[in-house]
Amino acid sequence: MEPTELGQLGDPRDAVLDQMEPLEEKPLLGVLALYPIFDTLCSHLDISGLITLRKISKKLGTHLSTHMKERWNINRRLGRFVRDPCKFRSAIAHHDALVSGSFAIQFFDDVLFNGSDLDAYIQDGEGASAFGHYLRRGEGYALEKEEIEHAYSLDEIVKTETYKRWKGHGEMTKIQIVSTRSTPVQAILHGFYTTAVVNFLSWNKAYSIFPDITFLHPRTTYPLKRIDRSYPPLLAKYEIRGWTMSDPIPEESLYSICVNTSRHVRDYKTRKIALNTTGVGPPRVPDFVLESSCFQLRSSQENYRYLSYKVDAWPYES
Repeated sequence: MEPTELGQLGDPRDAVLDQMEPLEEKPLLGVLALYPIFDTLCSHLDISGLITLRKISKKLGTHLSTHMKERWNINRRLGRFVRDPCKFRSAIAHHDALVSGSFAIQFFDDVLFNGSDLDAYIQDGEGASAFGHYLRRGEGYALEKEEIEHAYSLDEIVKTETYKRWKGHGEMTKIQIVSTRSTPVQAILHGFYTTAVVNFLSWNKAYSIFPDITFLHPRTTYPLKRIDRSYPPLLAKYEIRGWTMSDPIPEESLYSICVNTSRHVRDYKTRKIALNTTGVGPPRVPDFVLESSCFQLRSSQENYRYLSYKVDAWPYES
């Protein structure tokens, strides 16, 4: 089972009778004390619903933690794309890569977008080349194309390599290696075009930088780039998936949106999910290098009109 930010807990089914309250006193809590019923109920709730459920009773905390470990299982998610998820994550660890894009959104939101791919961000150089070699030799992918341009940011991205693998019955999976000029986290923070996509996974944790506006209702996304002709198609697909594009508000402070205030990846406004690391790793670089990376949100304006927020990001320096 997967550990989450709620911590490692045992299976509550071993102690159901001890935890149950008399049904005549609290019928609902008595029924929810039966983990199979609780688990079935939770499977129909999104993260907002789970947060609400957690507030009902502290006695449900053990059940909820177990449910989250089982539900946010990264190896099961990666199984769509690779035969050996642990080996894939070990390669992520060895090459200091991050998984981002729609895969990260789907992981946090516990949904599946049909036809979606997986984006691995790696600093340009030997690491990116070695990761491509691993996909070809270890996972049976074939390089389809290499592009110098990328939809998110020309400044942060050197090139994008698209790998495809056919699984039979016409089913195809796609992994993209996105080679970055700076560290992957800098490219993501400084280069992405809207707040909803600023989520990423390392070898052992998942991070959502703007979790409140992204995954709690009403779901909102704010532009991080000046909107031009290339962005409407990118934004439209997230509007279809339930996010509302909002204009930036000067000096706005929501929770994760803190204008002109420094943040870092590991701060309390970031939602973090710890991933099961059995059979994975080890990394070459300790976690604090990624988690100490800093960034700042500021309003970008032109002719007295606020066009977007802009993220300035800088790496950890010892």
